[in-house]
Order: sequence, then C-alpha cells, then structure tokens
Amino acid sequence: MPGGDIYQGQIAFGQAPFSVDVTLDDSGGTLLTYTTKSANHQIVIQKIVLSIHTQANTKKFTVTSSTGNPVNIAGHTSLTAAAGVPSVVEWDFGPHGVALAVAASMVVATTATSSILGVAHIEGYEKLVGAVAAGSTN
Repeated sequence: MPGGDIYQGQIAFGQAPFSVDVTLDDSGGTLLTYTTKSANHQIVIQKIVLSIHTQANTKKFTVTSSTGNPVNIAGHTSLTAAAGVPSVVEWDFGPHGVALAVAASMVVATTATSSILGVAHIEGYEKLVGAVAAGSTN
C-alpha cells in the first residue's frame, strides 16, 4: 500500500487508496482492468513504476482509460530485444495525480505476444464525485 503523508491525506478526505502490481507476461493484450466501485467514482493515478526484466523490441506497455476514446495515461516502447537488460521507467503524477473520466476503468496492457516481461506497480486512489442515494454503500 502507498504510505506517508499522501496516504494519510487520502484517508482524511474520504478517498480510497489503491496499490496494484501487474505481472507483464508473454501473453500480450489487456493484463488488468481496474474498475470503479460505482458510476459515481473516479480513479486517480498518482504513480506508475514499470520494472522491465526482459526487453522486447518495439513492443509497448500502456496504461489507458476504458472510455469510448481511451485516454493514454502512460506508455513505453521497448527499444531493444536483448534479454537480461533490466530497466525501470517511472511516471510520478504527484499527490493530486491524473484523473480518469468518472466511472472509467484503468486498463493495463502490452502489445502482442513475445512482449515486455516484468512488473508494473501502480498507486492511486478512488474518489466519490457524484451524489448517491441515502443509505448507499458507496
């Protein structure tokens, strides 16, 4: 879980922090779809760390929204096919982060098979942005 002042601030303002690790394997395509709790919630991404174990020339890693016209939040194209060339790519959007559209899911994907191998660590929070009915569990 995220920690420190940002994490405490999220709790104080009723935001639900999240932290996910996604294994990038050889299958390619969508690896994770992180959905909101309800149509009144919004996902905000604060930090993404991509740890590459094995490069794959011209293969891509992306984090996008699930809206009809997906918004690219982060992307990386591997420029070498050399095995055993580890690297780390980091996107830090600060404490306020990058907000997806309300009710949009976060989609983590790689292109095709023989893709980048590694782990992506993503931190952020979910916040309630719309009115909800009395007695709702949102």
